[in-house]
Amino acid sequence: MDVAQPKTGETVVVSAAAGSVGSIAGQIARICGARVVGIAGGQGKIRQLVDDLGFDAGIDRSAPDFARQLRDACPEGINVYFDNVQGDVLDTCLEHLAKGGRVVMCGGVSVLNEDGGRARYNLMRVVWKRARLQGFGIFEYSEQKRHEALEQLGQWIRQGRLRIIQEHRHGFDQLPRAFIDLLAGRSSGSQVVWMRGTDLK
Repeated sequence: MDVAQPKTGETVVVSAAAGSVGSIAGQIARICGARVVGIAGGQGKIRQLVDDLGFDAGIDRSAPDFARQLRDACPEGINVYFDNVQGDVLDTCLEHLAKGGRVVMCGGVSVLNEDGGRARYNLMRVVWKRARLQGFGIFEYSEQKRHEALEQLGQWIRQGRLRIIQEHRHGFDQLPRAFIDLLAGRSSGSQVVWMRGTDLK
């Protein structure tokens, strides 16, 4: 809401859209009246975005014609790109920015193990399109702001306008697998591992 500022009628594209952050960001953009396109890995996640979360369209990042599908899904360009992954997906989305677009930098899971997160992009697109590229993190916001955000999210959940995706596992021994699946893009939503007190002994 603060950095992306999605507006009615705009096109918002979210990467890692089936993840814990992307799924919420996309739904918030829909609540604000934007048209939302989610990028995720695999047709199962795409169906989940469209059928369960109300995204207007979904694109499989591993599709051979990913760039063409993105262009077709955003014929007027991308007004807001909410980036969770960087890498090739970011590069492709920069190519399709609308004039005055906003790029919200939230994560970079695709480049965590590559040169400290650095990559080369055609950032002249940001210049040509008079776009804004801004990173953000939760810790720059006050306790009061975070409390207000939680209150608003809770209200949307109670109203049925916002859905939370979670995958549950049980046992301390499931922690490594949950973390690996998260980084490999094999999971949806938040990964919750339940442990008994005896698991920690």
